Amino acid sequence: MAFINSHKNFAVKSELDVFSTKPSQHSIESGLFIECRPISVLDSDSPLEFFISASDDYIDLPHTQIKLKVKIGREDGADIDDSDSVAPCNNFLNSLFDHVSVELNGKTITPPSNYYKYRTYIENLINYSTEAQNNAPVFLQPRTRNIVITGNIIQCASFFQPAFLINDQWYKNAQRSFQEITKPKSLNPNAADKWLFEPLNGVAHKGIYSEIDISSYVKSLNEPLILSHLPFLYNG
Repeated sequence: MAFINSHKNFAVKSELDVFSTKPSQHSIESGLFIECRPISVLDSDSPLEFFISASDDYIDLPHTQIKLKVKIGREDGADIDDSDSVAPCNNFLNSLFDHVSVELNGKTITPPSNYYKYRTYIENLINYSTEAQNNAPVFLQPRTRNIVITGNIIQCASFFQPAFLINDQWYKNAQRSFQEITKPKSLNPNAADKWLFEPLNGVAHKGIYSEIDISSYVKSLNEPLILSHLPFLYNG
């Protein structure tokens, strides 16, 4: 016991401390949610901006929530009917936004990044076990067939886009490797996850193709995590 320092307090391993009474939190007297409406015009081409004025209360950023009322319809604005096969994808709310940033007194504390929806997707895969994912009623597994076909348009998640940004370089999927390409044109929120593909020698190109071609292209897709790792391996 010579290694025990007499000036330090004794501690008990948390695994063995099963009978002690946990401390009570009394530093926070109360908490409440305050609704803040956006100060910007609601438009598909402009960002949503919220302004929270200074006060004597603390703001709990991790518990800040955003509430949206959305409607799923056809591309021409018409309502869907019983014959349409429609279901929300994983992280449905997160996939609506390209990036999220927070400013404090006019200074950006969370710089905007196009990795926002990718980060959310990966966090769900890492933070929840396989058993939890399999038992979740609305959690779709990251299989290569998680693609919704609507007519001759393929609507796919952000991981299955033909071009994406990694380390400030744009890549496109070519079988199980990646080719560096020029930066694609800007995408608006309404078209961010709608792409037209045409398989040509195993490389995904824009175009229109049939369901038979869809099946052949789906087989060439990789798992989401493999997609995120391959560019680094490809660059050595």
